Amino acid sequence: MTRNGHQDELKRWNLPQPADCHSSLASKATVSSSQTDIFSAMRTVRFTWPLPWQSADYCERQISDSELAAGTFTPPDAEFPGLPGVYTRLRAEMAWAIDPEHPLPTFLHESYKANIETWTLSVADPADELAGIEETRNSLTELVEYRKRTLPGSFLVSAVMTSTDQTNSTLRIWGRCVMAHPA
Repeated sequence: MTRNGHQDELKRWNLPQPADCHSSLASKATVSSSQTDIFSAMRTVRFTWPLPWQSADYCERQISDSELAAGTFTPPDAEFPGLPGVYTRLRAEMAWAIDPEHPLPTFLHESYKANIETWTLSVADPADELAGIEETRNSLTELVEYRKRTLPGSFLVSAVMTSTDQTNSTLRIWGRCVMAHPA
Protein backbone atom coordinates (compact mmCIF):
# COMPACT_ATOMS: atom_id res chain seq x y z
CA MET A 1 0.00 0.00 0.00
CA THR A 2 1.17 3.48 -0.66
CA ARG A 3 0.69 6.37 1.73
CA ASN A 4 -2.42 7.37 -0.22
CA GLY A 5 -3.95 3.91 0.37
CA HIS A 6 -3.62 2.80 -3.25
CA GLN A 7 -2.04 -0.48 -4.12
CA ASP A 8 1.29 -0.29 -5.90
CA GLU A 9 1.14 -2.24 -9.10
CA LEU A 10 3.37 -2.50 -12.10
CA LYS A 11 1.67 -3.14 -15.40
CA ARG A 12 3.20 -4.34 -18.56
CA TRP A 13 1.51 -2.82 -21.52
CA ASN A 14 1.00 -4.82 -24.66
CA LEU A 15 1.62 -2.36 -27.46
CA PRO A 16 0.96 -3.62 -30.98
CA GLN A 17 3.39 -2.59 -33.66
CA PRO A 18 1.88 0.14 -35.84
CA ALA A 19 1.26 -0.78 -39.47
CA ASP A 20 2.34 2.65 -40.59
CA CYS A 21 3.97 5.70 -39.06
CA HIS A 22 0.65 7.52 -38.56
CA SER A 23 -0.86 5.11 -35.96
CA SER A 24 -1.37 6.27 -32.43
CA LEU A 25 0.17 3.86 -29.92
CA ALA A 26 -1.77 5.40 -27.04
CA SER A 27 -5.13 4.54 -28.57
CA LYS A 28 -4.16 0.89 -29.08
CA ALA A 29 -2.62 0.13 -25.66
CA THR A 30 -4.11 -2.89 -23.89
CA VAL A 31 -3.23 -4.77 -20.72
CA SER A 32 -3.55 -8.46 -20.15
CA SER A 33 -4.81 -9.62 -16.72
CA SER A 34 -2.24 -12.42 -16.68
CA GLN A 35 0.51 -9.86 -17.26
CA THR A 36 -0.84 -7.74 -14.38
CA ASP A 37 -0.62 -10.75 -12.04
CA ILE A 38 2.92 -11.54 -13.13
CA PHE A 39 4.12 -7.98 -12.59
CA SER A 40 2.24 -7.07 -9.39
CA ALA A 41 4.20 -5.33 -6.64
CA MET A 42 6.48 -7.52 -4.57
CA ARG A 43 6.81 -7.36 -0.78
CA THR A 44 9.57 -8.61 1.45
CA VAL A 45 8.35 -11.11 4.03
CA ARG A 46 9.98 -13.30 6.66
CA PHE A 47 9.63 -17.10 6.76
CA THR A 48 10.48 -18.86 10.03
CA TRP A 49 10.81 -22.50 11.07
CA PRO A 50 12.27 -24.47 14.00
CA LEU A 51 15.80 -25.72 14.41
CA PRO A 52 16.52 -28.97 16.30
CA TRP A 53 17.84 -27.15 19.39
CA GLN A 54 14.56 -25.30 20.19
CA SER A 55 15.36 -22.08 18.42
CA ALA A 56 14.26 -20.60 15.11
CA ASP A 57 15.82 -19.81 11.79
CA TYR A 58 14.38 -17.54 9.17
CA CYS A 59 14.91 -16.09 5.73
CA GLU A 60 13.49 -13.10 3.91
CA ARG A 61 11.97 -13.46 0.46
CA GLN A 62 9.89 -11.45 -2.01
CA ILE A 63 6.26 -12.44 -2.64
CA SER A 64 3.46 -10.67 -4.50
CA ASP A 65 0.71 -8.65 -2.87
CA SER A 66 -1.88 -11.26 -3.84
CA GLU A 67 0.19 -14.03 -2.23
CA LEU A 68 0.60 -11.90 0.88
CA ALA A 69 -3.15 -11.25 1.04
CA ALA A 70 -3.90 -14.98 0.73
CA GLY A 71 -2.38 -15.58 4.18
CA THR A 72 -0.69 -18.84 3.20
CA PHE A 73 2.27 -19.46 0.95
CA THR A 74 4.17 -22.49 -0.31
CA PRO A 75 7.76 -21.56 -1.22
CA PRO A 76 8.27 -22.93 -4.74
CA ASP A 77 12.00 -23.14 -5.17
CA ALA A 78 14.12 -26.13 -4.20
CA GLU A 79 16.75 -23.77 -2.75
CA PHE A 80 14.39 -22.57 0.01
CA PRO A 81 16.34 -23.20 3.24
CA GLY A 82 13.33 -23.94 5.49
CA LEU A 83 11.01 -26.85 5.99
CA PRO A 84 9.08 -27.80 2.84
CA GLY A 85 5.35 -27.22 2.90
CA VAL A 86 2.83 -24.47 3.50
CA TYR A 87 3.55 -21.41 5.65
CA THR A 88 0.78 -19.37 7.28
CA ARG A 89 0.93 -15.66 8.04
CA LEU A 90 1.18 -14.56 11.66
CA ARG A 91 -0.79 -11.62 13.06
CA ALA A 92 0.82 -8.20 12.50
CA GLU A 93 1.42 -7.69 16.24
CA MET A 94 3.71 -10.73 16.18
CA ALA A 95 5.82 -9.20 13.41
CA TRP A 96 6.32 -6.15 15.66
CA ALA A 97 7.23 -8.40 18.60
CA ILE A 98 9.71 -10.38 16.48
CA ASP A 99 11.59 -7.34 15.22
CA PRO A 100 10.25 -3.93 16.28
CA GLU A 101 12.84 -2.04 14.23
CA HIS A 102 12.22 -4.02 11.05
CA PRO A 103 8.71 -5.55 11.21
CA LEU A 104 7.91 -7.65 8.19
CA PRO A 105 4.91 -9.83 7.49
CA THR A 106 5.98 -13.17 8.97
CA PHE A 107 5.01 -16.67 7.88
CA LEU A 108 5.39 -19.71 10.15
CA HIS A 109 5.41 -23.32 8.97
CA GLU A 110 1.86 -24.73 9.07
CA SER A 111 2.77 -27.46 11.54
CA TYR A 112 3.27 -24.80 14.26
CA LYS A 113 1.14 -22.22 16.04
CA ALA A 114 2.56 -19.03 17.56
CA ASN A 115 1.60 -16.86 20.51
CA ILE A 116 3.01 -13.87 22.32
CA GLU A 117 4.25 -14.56 25.84
CA THR A 118 4.15 -11.49 28.09
CA TRP A 119 5.25 -10.48 31.55
CA THR A 120 4.32 -7.18 33.21
CA LEU A 121 5.82 -5.51 36.26
CA SER A 122 4.96 -2.17 37.87
CA VAL A 123 7.52 -0.17 39.84
CA ALA A 124 6.69 2.89 41.88
CA ASP A 125 10.15 4.44 41.95
CA PRO A 126 11.74 5.40 38.60
CA ALA A 127 15.13 4.66 40.18
CA ASP A 128 14.11 0.96 40.18
CA GLU A 129 13.58 0.91 36.41
CA LEU A 130 16.77 -1.00 35.51
CA ALA A 131 16.21 -3.57 38.27
CA GLY A 132 12.60 -3.93 37.08
CA ILE A 133 13.68 -4.47 33.48
CA GLU A 134 16.11 -7.18 34.60
CA GLU A 135 13.46 -8.84 36.77
CA THR A 136 10.94 -8.75 33.91
CA ARG A 137 13.46 -10.20 31.45
CA ASN A 138 14.47 -12.97 33.88
CA SER A 139 10.85 -13.85 34.71
CA LEU A 140 9.88 -14.03 31.05
CA THR A 141 12.95 -16.13 30.26
CA GLU A 142 11.93 -18.56 33.04
CA LEU A 143 8.41 -18.71 31.57
CA VAL A 144 9.84 -19.47 28.12
CA GLU A 145 12.05 -22.25 29.52
CA TYR A 146 9.03 -23.69 31.35
CA ARG A 147 7.02 -23.68 28.10
CA LYS A 148 9.86 -25.44 26.27
CA ARG A 149 9.95 -28.16 28.94
CA THR A 150 6.18 -28.67 29.08
CA LEU A 151 5.37 -28.30 25.37
CA PRO A 152 7.75 -30.58 23.44
CA GLY A 153 8.77 -29.07 20.11
CA SER A 154 8.26 -25.48 21.29
CA PHE A 155 10.77 -22.88 20.22
CA LEU A 156 11.42 -19.17 20.61
CA VAL A 157 10.77 -17.17 17.43
CA SER A 158 11.95 -13.80 18.79
CA ALA A 159 14.25 -12.42 21.41
CA VAL A 160 12.84 -11.36 24.78
CA MET A 161 12.03 -7.64 24.45
CA THR A 162 11.16 -5.12 27.14
CA SER A 163 9.57 -1.69 27.01
CA THR A 164 8.38 0.79 29.63
CA ASP A 165 5.28 2.95 29.94
CA GLN A 166 4.72 5.75 32.44
CA THR A 167 1.30 5.65 34.10
CA ASN A 168 -0.05 8.15 36.63
CA SER A 169 2.04 7.03 39.59
CA THR A 170 4.00 3.99 38.42
CA LEU A 171 6.31 2.82 35.71
CA ARG A 172 5.00 -0.27 33.92
CA ILE A 173 7.56 -2.62 32.38
CA TRP A 174 6.39 -4.93 29.62
CA GLY A 175 8.28 -8.03 28.54
CA ARG A 176 7.27 -9.98 25.47
CA CYS A 177 8.45 -12.61 23.03
CA VAL A 178 6.95 -14.85 20.38
CA MET A 179 6.94 -18.60 20.94
CA ALA A 180 5.81 -21.34 18.60
CA HIS A 181 4.64 -24.85 19.43
CA PRO A 182 3.43 -27.81 17.37
CA ALA A 183 -0.12 -27.34 16.08
